[in-house]
Amino acid sequence: MNISSIEKYEKLWNSNFEDKKVKWKSKTTTKRKNKPLQSTGTYNNPSLIDGMDVPVDKNDDKEPVIKKFKTQKEILDYYNNELKIRFKGRGPQLRKSNKNGFYETTIGRMRGLGVYSCDEIFNVRKWSLNTTHKYTFHPCYEDVNDQSTLQFWIIHY
Repeated sequence: MNISSIEKYEKLWNSNFEDKKVKWKSKTTTKRKNKPLQSTGTYNNPSLIDGMDVPVDKNDDKEPVIKKFKTQKEILDYYNNELKIRFKGRGPQLRKSNKNGFYETTIGRMRGLGVYSCDEIFNVRKWSLNTTHKYTFHPCYEDVNDQSTLQFWIIHY
């Protein structure tokens, strides 16, 4: 960092990142245009800085609704009767069991498709819920080794 960069950084820091006149160019805010890199300008966002006060996302503290059913038909009936008007979609797509008779679901990119326990689904209950993805639908098991403990969960706000 040269002296002018340090001075700019200090000015930006001292203004609580609110001084929009400070032109901060960073290699992390660049784009390619006909091969060379160009700055996209300053991105003064306090949420990216440890210790800065940032408003909490409205869904962070809010618990989603979790409805548990024994069959997929019950889930579809619930969606059609309670959620369809609000969410305006087709609803959950029916799942088929795998070759071993277990139902699989996907929870995140890292975990991928698999047979999951109710506890595992509960731990990721808020994932993917947003204004465009209004519900999630998961088969899960009280005991992942016992097919008779199957439940179908629909999770939404």
